[in-house]
Formats: sequence, structure tokens, C-alpha cells
Amino acid sequence: MADNIKDLPFETQEVLNFILSLDIEELSDDQKEFLMARRSYLNAEQKTKYSKLIKLHEEGKLVTKTEDEDNLESLSLAKLKKIAKEEGVDIKKLNSVKEIAVAIKNAREDAE
Repeated sequence: MADNIKDLPFETQEVLNFILSLDIEELSDDQKEFLMARRSYLNAEQKTKYSKLIKLHEEGKLVTKTEDEDNLESLSLAKLKKIAKEEGVDIKKLNSVKEIAVAIKNAREDAE
């Protein structure tokens, strides 16, 4: 049986309701993480609306900037390759987690 949103503390309900009022494209990484942590509280309609995010999260493929920002080296090689591809970082000659993490960090610093 799914959890009921009314079982959450009032402040959490307010935040969750605000997030649910936004379009999926508008969600920040923090909001996506908050929503995924409370996905069991979503009703059937909401689960359908956010089904793509939920599926990616459950498959471990929903990578957010806040999740990887400070701990790139703790991520899997597959996640790092995905991040590198999304951020346009050339990693063709790189093979290790450490090398790819450093390349992504350097590219981000260069972009600032």
C-alpha cells in the first residue's frame, strides 16, 4: 500500500506540493532528488506524470549535478561516461574512473 502524503510533516507536504505544481522540465536537481525520495507518496496520476524520472531513478540512471558535484570519483564508470557525454567532455583516450573524473572537473572549471 502506498504511503499517504498527509502522513508527512506539514512543511514537507508544502514543499512536495510545490514541486508537484511545476513542469518536469522546471525541476532543479534538488527538487528531483526530493521528489524521488518521496515517490512512494505520489498518487497514481502523479506517478504516471513522473514515470520517466522514477524509472531513471530506480535504474540508477538519474544523475543530478548535486549528486555528482563533489564526489565524481565515487561514481561508476558508466555514470561518469554519461556525465562526460552530456557535458561534451572528450574522454576517448581515458579509461579509469579517476581520469574521467579529473577531465570532467577540469572541463567544469574551464567553463566557469
